[in-house]
Amino acid sequence: PVYCSCGSSQNLNLWVLKDLSQIYDYAIKPNINEIEFLSTTSKENVERDFSVILERASGKGKNALSSAYENDVYSAMSRVEFLEKFKLADKPLMFVMLHAFNDHPLSLFGSLLFSDYSEWFVQTYRFAIQDKTKNWIFKEHPENQFYLTKDLDLKKTMSNLPDNVRFIAHDSPIKASVVMNVADAVITCLGTAGVEMPALNGIPSIIASNTFYNGLGFTIEPKTRNEYFEVLANFKPKKLSPELQF
Repeated sequence: PVYCSCGSSQNLNLWVLKDLSQIYDYAIKPNINEIEFLSTTSKENVERDFSVILERASGKGKNALSSAYENDVYSAMSRVEFLEKFKLADKPLMFVMLHAFNDHPLSLFGSLLFSDYSEWFVQTYRFAIQDKTKNWIFKEHPENQFYLTKDLDLKKTMSNLPDNVRFIAHDSPIKASVVMNVADAVITCLGTAGVEMPALNGIPSIIASNTFYNGLGFTIEPKTRNEYFEVLANFKPKKLSPELQF
């Protein structure tokens, strides 16, 4: 048996793997049956917990969510204002929510369509500069300053961009609360934006990996690299239904 532990300040889990085939059976990943059970038998508790998440996303208190969604003057920015600020044409806004490149760059959940977060970023960027039918906004991870990369200067790399591509640094006043207002889609490997944006405002998320939230019906889940780029090329803006959002 292999003994593994995972946890945070909120929880600690311990489980035993009796076979290597169980290596990606992540202890805190719910399945659809568990979600449905909780939503029917513990509806009040789920709604209470969700209200706490909303409060954190509003910028109240110090936590990982508030640092990403910090509620400031830009939070109420409209789509028109966003397009004007960044001098963009009125085309779909595709937000690529970047990871901290050296923060567990190999998936805890099995399949990752790319070798790591860096390759995913590079390949997605190369696709974006060729796809003039959409606006592509690359948003740096809000805590990237804590995960220093000696071989990559992201601000320098993301300079002299084409008309349809923009970069938002981690220290920009444009926070995730703005993304939530204006995005037509978010793209991530396994970042929490892939579940937060659908839940908070019905924004579709395109994921390039198995995650702790895939398989529940609200994510777009390409199975190969070719399919991933086909999804990006053919994406048409459409909000999630209330059933998928909640």
